[in-house]
Amino acid sequence: MSDVAGALAQPVSLSTNKARGGVTGHHVRYVLAFGLLGIIIAFVAIGFYFGVGF
Repeated sequence: MSDVAGALAQPVSLSTNKARGGVTGHHVRYVLAFGLLGIIIAFVAIGFYFGVGF
């Protein structure tokens, strides 16, 4: 059997990229910004359509 207590006593040290666990980039902030802007425009359009009664 292995010594589990000894293995847990060692501190874990990971680099930032390995600790992140995912891929960064791909212009995520732009996708989120355009998606949020699209939702806002859609709600405004729906509000005008049903609220004003064109």
